[in-house]
Amino acid sequence: IELKLANTEIITQRIQDYKPEELFAIIISRAFASVTDFVNMTQHILAENGKILAMKGKVLDTEMSEFNNSYENKEFKILDIYKLYVPFLNEDRHLVEITKVKI
Repeated sequence: IELKLANTEIITQRIQDYKPEELFAIIISRAFASVTDFVNMTQHILAENGKILAMKGKVLDTEMSEFNNSYENKEFKILDIYKLYVPFLNEDRHLVEITKVKI
């Protein structure tokens, strides 16, 4: 609202309860939850072959292992983890790219 963006719709609803008319090709989140929780809470609104882009601070091996164990040989997989540079911020930032694959 403050940015006065065009072509946006504000939804004030918990993601778990949200049921859009169309599924999304891409879902982006900033510091929302663990990768496993993020996928669990949003998978019902992601289209087949869609992508989840999870912006994270530090990427912890334990968090990635938890995700891989939860979704091993299932419909989601981590494609890549990108290290991000944020000007004037001397902190770790990463983008985790996850895809929904056809089984």
